[in-house]
Amino acid sequence: MPNEKNEDHSETALLSRSIDFVASARTLITHREHGYISSSTLLMGFAAELIAKKRMLSRGSSEDDLKEAGHEIKKMWEKDAALLEEARDLAREFQLSLTFDIHLDYLDFYTSRRSGYSSRYNSYKGLLPNPVQILPIFEEIVLRERMR
Repeated sequence: MPNEKNEDHSETALLSRSIDFVASARTLITHREHGYISSSTLLMGFAAELIAKKRMLSRGSSEDDLKEAGHEIKKMWEKDAALLEEARDLAREFQLSLTFDIHLDYLDFYTSRRSGYSSRYNSYKGLLPNPVQILPIFEEIVLRERMR
């Protein structure tokens, strides 16, 4: 149901937008144009946030709860044990070089206030989550979310 700002925060809308972000990250990674690492990581950060918020709604959270959660990806994923374990299982299946938790921590840092939202400004010079490795996990999760 749209809110007073005419924004749609329904489960369907959040999932649809997360699918868009994941597909766009796939396009950037496939073409490997200049800036694809930081841009695809930013898109996956948005997808991770919306996946978590969609799952919050499915567990009965309100729109106010979504606002209160903010943009803290890691906290939202840690509060959804089933989602986090699913991602961990996929990471093991896809044989990531680092655990999903490490990638999630980098993704959360890079896209959050802790780094000054450096993914938006490409200003962080430290380690980034590897978008090539984590993209298949997000692709599989959004596919599964469509089936639920």
